[in-house]
Amino acid sequence: VGDTLARLRAEVGPTGMVFTSGGIGPTHDDITYEAIAEASGRKLEVHEPTLALMRKFYAAKDPPQELNEQRIRMATLPSDCEVLYT
Repeated sequence: VGDTLARLRAEVGPTGMVFTSGGIGPTHDDITYEAIAEASGRKLEVHEPTLALMRKFYAAKDPPQELNEQRIRMATLPSDCEVLYT
C-alpha cells in the first residue's frame, strides 16, 4: 500500500481528482477509500447523503434488508468528497 500511496500522491497531487466506481458490494479487504483518504490527507467519515439513499434502497427491498456494518462501510468516504450518483 505504501508504494501505491506514494504513486497516487505523485500522480494526482494535492488538488487532483480521483474517480472510483462500485464493485460487487462490501468486502472486508477493500482499502480503496482508506488509501485515497490517506493519500489526500483526509479523514474517513460516513457520507450522510449516501447513507440516506442506502437506507431507502434497503428498506424498499422485499423483504426489507438490514443496513448492517458492511453496508454502512460502503458509505464511509473521504471527507469533503463529491459523490456522483448514477
